[in-house]
Amino acid sequence: MYTQHIGEGFCGTLVEYDDTKEQNSGSLVYLNANGDVEALLNRVQSGGGHIITDKKRTTAGSGYFAIFKDTEGNMLAFQEGK
Repeated sequence: MYTQHIGEGFCGTLVEYDDTKEQNSGSLVYLNANGDVEALLNRVQSGGGHIITDKKRTTAGSGYFAIFKDTEGNMLAFQEGK
C-alpha cells in the first residue's frame, strides 16, 4: 500500500495482512519524530500503546530515540536528531 504525503506531520502506512502476527524479534522500524519524541510518546500512551524505552540519547550522541509497542503488540521506535 502506498500513502502520499500531503502537508505537514507524520506520513506512512502500516498494513495488516491475514498471515502476519505480533513479534518481538527481527528488524526494529524507526519513525522520524520530527524533533519531538516526547509528544509522540504521549500520543502512543493516550492511544493505548505501551512505552518500552523512554526517550534516551543515542550512544553516538546524534539525537534521541524511544521504543514502544502499538496496540497490536508491534515494537517500533521514534527517532529525532540533535
